[in-house]
Amino acid sequence: MIKSTVAPSRPTAMRTSAPPVPDPATAVESVRTWAAATPELARRLASGVPPAQVAMHRGVALLRENRTSDAVTSLAAAIALSPADPSLWTPIAVALDRSGRAGEAAWCLERSLALAPDQPDAWVLLGLVREKIDDPAGAEGAYREAVTRWPALRVGWQCLGLLLERRRDYAAAVAAFEASAALRGGDGADWANVGRLRYQQVALPEACDAYEAALRVDPANTHYRRMLEKARFVRRLLEGESETTLRFDGAARVPGQLFVLRGG
Repeated sequence: MIKSTVAPSRPTAMRTSAPPVPDPATAVESVRTWAAATPELARRLASGVPPAQVAMHRGVALLRENRTSDAVTSLAAAIALSPADPSLWTPIAVALDRSGRAGEAAWCLERSLALAPDQPDAWVLLGLVREKIDDPAGAEGAYREAVTRWPALRVGWQCLGLLLERRRDYAAAVAAFEASAALRGGDGADWANVGRLRYQQVALPEACDAYEAALRVDPANTHYRRMLEKARFVRRLLEGESETTLRFDGAARVPGQLFVLRGG
C-alpha cells in the first residue's frame, strides 16, 4: 500500500482553512427550501435520495452554470449532512477555487484525499491549488503522489514537468515530460517540451532528437519543424561549421550559453 502524503509538507504563504459549513438542521431546512422551488429536487427528495445528495446535485448543477457562490452554499450544506463522504469535498473545492478561495479549496481537497486517497484527479487538482497558494513543494508532492499511484496519468506528469521547469529543476522537468511522452496515445507536445528545455540547456543533439520525435507524432506541426531547424542550425555552429556556410531562414533564438561556450 502506498502511503498517503495528504498533509502539507511545509508552511504555505497563504494558509489553508476550512470553509464555513452550516449546522445540520440549517442544512436540512435549506434543502427543503430548494426542493420546494425546484420540482426535480422535490422528486429526488420524495424518492428517498438523501438530502446530502440532493444538495450536492444542486451544487454541481449551479457550478456548471458558473454560479459559484450559490454552488458553494449548496455544497457546504451537503457536507454538513454527510461530512465523511469524500465525493462531496472535491466539488466544493472546485467551487471555492473558482471563487478565488484557493486556501479553502486546498483544505477541502486534503480532507477528501484523507478520506479516500485513490482519486487521481483530486491529487492533480490539489497540486494546482497548492501552486496558487504559493506552496510549490506541496504542489510537487501532490503531483508526485498522483504519478506514483497512477504512472499512466499523463496530466500528472505534465503538471509536474511544468512546475519543475518553473522551479528551474530542468533535469527533473525533462524526466517528467519524457515519462508523459512515453505513454500511449500522446501527442507531440511532451517531446516538444523536452526539445525546448534541451535547447535552452544547449544540449543540441538531445534537442534535435526530441523535436524529431515530436514530428513523428505530429508531422504537420510547423512550429516543431521550425524549432528542429533552429536546433540543427545551432548544433552545426557549435560543432565548428563556419557561420558563412550556414543558412537559416529566420533569426534563431540562440541560447545564451552558446556565446560562453564559443568564447564570445
